[in-house]
Amino acid sequence: MRNHKLGKIYNASGAQSNFGGWRSYWYHIPLKIISLFLGIFGLDFFNIKGMTFVSKTATLNHRVGNTPYQGTKRWYQILYNPIQWFPDSIVIKFWTGVMLNKVGLGNPGAEALLKTGLWQKRSKNGELYGISFMLLAGEGLDVLRKFVDLIKANKDFLGNFFIEYNKSCPNTGTEQCNLINATTEAELEMLAEIGVPVYVKVSISAAPMSFMKMLDENPNVDAIVCSNTLSYGWQPTEDFYKDGSWEIAQIQWEEMFGKKSPLKDKMYDEQLGGLSGNVLRYYNIKFLKEFRRLGMTKDFIACGGVFYPHHVDEYKEAGANAVAIGSIFSLRPWSIRSVIKRVNEIF
Repeated sequence: MRNHKLGKIYNASGAQSNFGGWRSYWYHIPLKIISLFLGIFGLDFFNIKGMTFVSKTATLNHRVGNTPYQGTKRWYQILYNPIQWFPDSIVIKFWTGVMLNKVGLGNPGAEALLKTGLWQKRSKNGELYGISFMLLAGEGLDVLRKFVDLIKANKDFLGNFFIEYNKSCPNTGTEQCNLINATTEAELEMLAEIGVPVYVKVSISAAPMSFMKMLDENPNVDAIVCSNTLSYGWQPTEDFYKDGSWEIAQIQWEEMFGKKSPLKDKMYDEQLGGLSGNVLRYYNIKFLKEFRRLGMTKDFIACGGVFYPHHVDEYKEAGANAVAIGSIFSLRPWSIRSVIKRVNEIF
């Protein structure tokens, strides 16, 4: 392994936008200010100290996606963040604790993000952070080669980082969700050339256990991040439960969102979005238990619906080595500090 030291808690890719800190999403700023004030009384709920930053998933080239981003910075805007304060590509059900999105990986491309110098700034204090990257449908090893060469050329300036290789992104559409393919091992070997740890991010709706076994045995994989969002309409099958606990609970899509995806007619394509939040936790824990039952030992960063400290315990008991939090920033921001505190207590 490449000097791999697993953190305890990460933000899910995209949860703090491209660069994090004060360059995160607009609504993080008032939450940070309120938290700083309440910190006088020991109530700094939005204090993320101790959490490892992971960037929003980038592609090699510019991609508009379904959420146009700001390309020129003005005083009231944050570079490369969504132009809309409340994007049409995201539906939030606050009280039930779920989100549906098809942001679609809108980003300016890896080279433009590198040119800002903002990732490189993290290297000054030796902070560990992650750069999340994904190939799109139709892209292959030639595109990955360009990304690897780009990162290698900037490696000395990037400091203490790892690559999170995203192998599933349900909110970009089915054709880009099914990226688990015969070239994955070659892709991982190429990424290993960078000489930094490689994490692979998957969704339980698109990663069979045979694929997980390959990741577990592959020396070029340092950790697995699971799960990404669930494709709208996905339901567990009998094969999903092989641990003897026949407890199939169907996802109540209609109860949450009505008879069809609220994103179906809003956007430019026919894709229905990806689900994140509270519902994922039950299925992700089942998936993780099966992963461990089959004897797989790779470091596993569990994410999906981590809203409160006891959810950290549930993932730990299922076999997680660390956790990642994402939708909590939008759905339960007041719980962030307590979740981080619990992680540090038990991991």
